[in-house]
Amino acid sequence: MNPYLSAKEDIPEAFLFSPQDAVRIQKAEKRQKRKSLSKNGQVQPSQQDRSKPDAKKPGNQYSKDSYNRAVRRACEQAEIAPWTPNQLRHTKGTEVRKKYGLEAARIFLGHADSSVTAIYAEPDLEIAEKVAREIG
Repeated sequence: MNPYLSAKEDIPEAFLFSPQDAVRIQKAEKRQKRKSLSKNGQVQPSQQDRSKPDAKKPGNQYSKDSYNRAVRRACEQAEIAPWTPNQLRHTKGTEVRKKYGLEAARIFLGHADSSVTAIYAEPDLEIAEKVAREIG
């Protein structure tokens, strides 16, 4: 089972992805790849925990900025063009506007004013094209 899912199967309110999980999984992967183990497969006692007591610990959920950084790093590692999570929101907002209208997109995106949604979710140019064909 996926390491992100296995620890969460009994906790429905838990965040599916968290910085704590990412760090835990990264450390476990590094431990497995380590070549300088002792005869019994353990690291030397002086190497076991080098974390600083006052170091900032990763949280249980991503913030807007930490999520952006994580996606950007993943894009770099995968050697693909970088994108931002906000692009997903923009695309979905545009889809909702096209299918259900501006007011539905405003509510879906959580905007107080539809003028923000009008900028955020792109207008459906196909509708303008249809109107132009019908009325000339």
